[in-house]
Amino acid sequence: MNNLLVKELVLQSLERERCGVRVYETAVESATNGDLRAEWMRYLAHTRRHVQVLENVCKKFAFDTEETSSARQIVHDRGEALVATMREARDAGDPAAAQFVACECVMRAETEDYVDWETLDLIARLCKHVPPLTSELVHKLVRQPRVRAPLEEAWA
Repeated sequence: MNNLLVKELVLQSLERERCGVRVYETAVESATNGDLRAEWMRYLAHTRRHVQVLENVCKKFAFDTEETSSARQIVHDRGEALVATMREARDAGDPAAAQFVACECVMRAETEDYVDWETLDLIARLCKHVPPLTSELVHKLVRQPRVRAPLEEAWA
C-alpha cells in the first residue's frame, strides 16, 4: 500500500476525530434529555481517546499531526458545518428542536466515523509495516459499540 495514501488517510481520520470532539461538545450543550446528555458525554470521552490513539499512530510513523491537505481541509469543514448547524439550531430558541438537530448531526458524524475506522482497520490488516500493537488497537477500536441513539430520543 502506498505510504502517502496511508499517511493521508490517517491524518484525515485524526481530523475527523478532532472535529468529532467539537461535535459532541456542542451536542452535549444542546441536550435537554439527561440520558442522552450522559450518552453523549461517554461518546465524547471515547472520541477524545480516539484522538490520542491517532496522535500516537502519527508519532509512531513520524507523521506531522498538523500537516494540511485539501482533503483534510474538507474533512475539517464538514465537521465544523455540523457544529455550526447545531449552534444555529440552539440559538433559534427551541431547545427540543435544537436537541433533535444535534441528534441528526451526531448520527451524520458517527456514520462517517464508523466508515473511517473500518477503513483504518482494513489498512492496518493490509499493511505489512504496521506495528502489531497499532493494528490490534485499531481493530479493537473498530469493534467498540458505536452510538445508536434513536432520533426519537430527541423528543423526550
